[in-house]
Amino acid sequence: RSIRENPRFRTHFLTLNPMLLTVNTDGNSDEAREIATLKRYGVDGFLYAKMSNRFTDVPKPLHDYPLVLVDATDRTGRYASIEPDETLIGYDATKRLIDACCASIAYIGCSEPMLAQQGRLEGYRRALLEAGMPFDESLVVAVPNSGPALQTVTDLFERRRPDGYFCFNDARAWYVYENAARRGLVVGRDVSVVGVDNHRVFAETLEPQLTTVELPHYEMGYWATRKLVSLIEGREPDDDEPETTAPLPPLDASIPAKIHCTLIDKQSVAQR
Repeated sequence: RSIRENPRFRTHFLTLNPMLLTVNTDGNSDEAREIATLKRYGVDGFLYAKMSNRFTDVPKPLHDYPLVLVDATDRTGRYASIEPDETLIGYDATKRLIDACCASIAYIGCSEPMLAQQGRLEGYRRALLEAGMPFDESLVVAVPNSGPALQTVTDLFERRRPDGYFCFNDARAWYVYENAARRGLVVGRDVSVVGVDNHRVFAETLEPQLTTVELPHYEMGYWATRKLVSLIEGREPDDDEPETTAPLPPLDASIPAKIHCTLIDKQSVAQR
């Protein structure tokens, strides 16, 4: 059996010993041509993955095949899919800052219109509401991954002086670290920071190491593969649960299936 899979996702194939074929269009290749090539190999099903969580239109050539979407949701709700629980990412990150007794918590968000941005902002607001803390729009900034982002975060530092920062991803946490250093503030003591990704370049090299929510790349790939096998064979695969950082949802979870991501505590949040 052959399955298309985005190479970002590692795969663990239970009791089968299939042949795996992968293509990565990166927006540059002709997707229809790539799909046609895979079909000529007699594939049984497809994993259709995106680089970031989004709604997507399933290509028409895939409509008649067993199909599972990874890090994406079919607009029609017709196909099974798996994604991170973006709202809980925002909630858990903000709750960690609340538990550290941060009195003023900012959200360094993403300027692109992404599902992840919407969900994480919603989780941020929910955590504040439950804690009896007001939502203040002046503590929320949406920035790109570029030079102007540093200035925007600098303006926030000067304007409001938050003591807690939830960042859309680990890369944006760097702007907070930079501003803290310029002011002689110590991350993990004077200001607390939580990111998202558990990206090794940032989460492990920033000093102090960054508390972050780990995205479930392995878990999404594993769940999607089990789901696809069940669709191809018409039965649920034998139990063979791997060791994972985040718990897996059941195969019959509602669409889209969501993974509750794990917060990895390091040293960037003050100990109160």
